[in-house]
Amino acid sequence: MQLSSFIYFNPGNEEAIGIGRRNYTPVFSVRRMEAELACLPLWYGDSSDVVWAESPVDEDFAELMRCLFPGLPRLVSPRRFFPEERFVAAPWGLAPNVLARFERWVKQYRLPVEVPVWTEVYRRLVSRETACRALASLHACLPSEALPSLPFFASSLEEISHWLHGKQGRFLLKAPFSSSGRGLLPLSVAEWEEDAKKRQWAEAVIRRQGTVSIEPLYDKLKDFAMEFYSDGAGQVTYRGLSLFQTVRTGAYSGNLLGSEDFRLQQLGADVDRSALERVREAVCRVLAKIYGMAYRGPLGVDMFLYRTDAVSPLRIHPCVEINMRQTMGGLALHLSEHYLAPEARGVFFLSFHKQPGEVLARHHEMLRRYPLQLREHRITGGYLNLCPISEETGYWAHILVEHVPASCI
Repeated sequence: MQLSSFIYFNPGNEEAIGIGRRNYTPVFSVRRMEAELACLPLWYGDSSDVVWAESPVDEDFAELMRCLFPGLPRLVSPRRFFPEERFVAAPWGLAPNVLARFERWVKQYRLPVEVPVWTEVYRRLVSRETACRALASLHACLPSEALPSLPFFASSLEEISHWLHGKQGRFLLKAPFSSSGRGLLPLSVAEWEEDAKKRQWAEAVIRRQGTVSIEPLYDKLKDFAMEFYSDGAGQVTYRGLSLFQTVRTGAYSGNLLGSEDFRLQQLGADVDRSALERVREAVCRVLAKIYGMAYRGPLGVDMFLYRTDAVSPLRIHPCVEINMRQTMGGLALHLSEHYLAPEARGVFFLSFHKQPGEVLARHHEMLRRYPLQLREHRITGGYLNLCPISEETGYWAHILVEHVPASCI
């Protein structure tokens, strides 16, 4: 029998994998996000799962939310646990440091939790080089589709200069272990030749992670993703479409909530639906080949729509990166499927605010303007914060939902 999950939110696992140390401590901003959003897994875990959080504030918040939504996972802490059950460790994303943390908790609190063993196979699968390998396989699976060229991986500044020589336009350098808009550097050939800071950035990435990838900077029109699940026994299944938003720097800022049909509509009328279906089926096959037997858990494949000129049809980039972890898109799917009324639609927002008290003030204003509306424990409209909020809160995770009559869908 498959064990239920012992879930823990550890953002930034790709950077931790890039460092590779079991005793690695994330930077302060990541630690703050981890602490303030510790309750976020409540909204994607199953009812039989548990979520680990150490603050009493998180415990109080979880109790309140379980009164509104009885299907939420239970929250456990060093002060409260359910020793009669066994679980398997399920961090947001696998990494050596978080598995070492689970091992310490098991010993310190005598937790009945099975902890996976970290292997270098995981490191290879998380790297952008595996996403490049998947894109190469998609070229073979979809010979009739106009797919983008493969990224080039360079292990020295000289290799980058040689690849850029004679090229026009703008390009994007990426660290191999990064995600969610981090580890990216846009540049032109002239900027590469004249800006020492850009060369220093690439040199630092190569020194820490071994390589850096480079590819054209596409004329991107819309971000989206496809969410999958690998059972670890060779089967990968499609979970749903994820339409997400990013800020100017490329960092994640939110996800559309609603039915699969609604999300498809929001991609736009210019999207070739048959091409999208072919891409979905091909990506599922490629993921099964690469991840199916090596990894059990969620997979998110980031994609985007782009154009090569003003008159050509829109193209699909089918594999920008592969997130071998839980994703905000996966969380948005779970919210849509389990906590929104069928006719509801909305947006999941994630933002950071430096000024103390700003999130709390906005939270109170949203409560006043958009009171939560429920029908049979499902949201039909209004505002809901997904994690507790205080005067010191900087990271704000919330949803805003509107009711749409069934006749209008």
